[in-house]
Amino acid sequence: MKNILIFLLSIVKILSFILVFSLILLAIMQPLYILKENEISITTRLGKIERTENTAGLKYKIPFIESVQIFPKNILRWDGEPQRIPTGGDEKQLIWIDTTARWKIVDINQFYTAIKTMNRASTIINAAIEPAVRGVIAKYPLLEIIRSSNDPIQRLSDGILKPQNTTNNTTYKITKGRKIIENEIIEVSNKNTKDIGIEIVDVLIRKIGYDPSLIDSVHNRMISERQQIAEEQRSTGIAEQTEILGSIEKEKLKLLSEAKAEAAKIKAEGDHEAAKIYAKAYGKNVEFYKFWQALESYKTTLKDKRKIFSTDMDFFKYLHNKKI
Repeated sequence: MKNILIFLLSIVKILSFILVFSLILLAIMQPLYILKENEISITTRLGKIERTENTAGLKYKIPFIESVQIFPKNILRWDGEPQRIPTGGDEKQLIWIDTTARWKIVDINQFYTAIKTMNRASTIINAAIEPAVRGVIAKYPLLEIIRSSNDPIQRLSDGILKPQNTTNNTTYKITKGRKIIENEIIEVSNKNTKDIGIEIVDVLIRKIGYDPSLIDSVHNRMISERQQIAEEQRSTGIAEQTEILGSIEKEKLKLLSEAKAEAAKIKAEGDHEAAKIYAKAYGKNVEFYKFWQALESYKTTLKDKRKIFSTDMDFFKYLHNKKI
């Protein structure tokens, strides 16, 4: 019985030692905490901000009096819910806009005072970004929202859409475009968060969808625009065809004119040479030269069968002269 009592006392001593050691270890470790490189901490005392820590390492606090909350320093992602928004301009089309954003804490004191915890941050950012998206989108026509330039889109063989560096023939010209609209949303969102220590780094329109009630009208509009572009391209093609044919006709007339001039030059040279030969022949045999000239004249004159000639004319003396 005595041995059992001694054993129980030994166990009690061991447990007491472990308890005392644990309390001492807890008392030593409780004031200390580790802050990572991508974290920032805020220390409060009785609910009031005492100090902030922005550098990584081992930090301290006063046990039971001070409390520490740790927040991320890196850029965080926010995903909004799709919103049904009417576009601006004359069309007033209902579309679904799905946006995403990136944000970060820039003033931990303001952030803690206004929000306190990260769980509330998403709700606060919703209240800042979603009204900005609705307000900005409602100012612009649909084409301004879905496009960033007037360059037409070319679908490559691998399915990627790539803008061409040519002038678009659509009637509506983009004045701002999607990127500028996104920047405007960022600007408005930051105005909404300027007093809570948050900066909206960027806002991206992730997806745009037509309301089901507008699909038919949108398709008809797309068909009409494509037909208009096709008609303009046909007109341009006809104009270019006319210009090309005109150039060809001009070149043809130029070549014909040059050929005729060259032919006339050659003929003149031939006539000149013939005249020289005739003159030389005339000097040798006058009668033969006259005879030859008469035969040449018969070739051209007697072709016209509608003319009437008298055989007594001196013109026909070589035809009826039996001596020849």
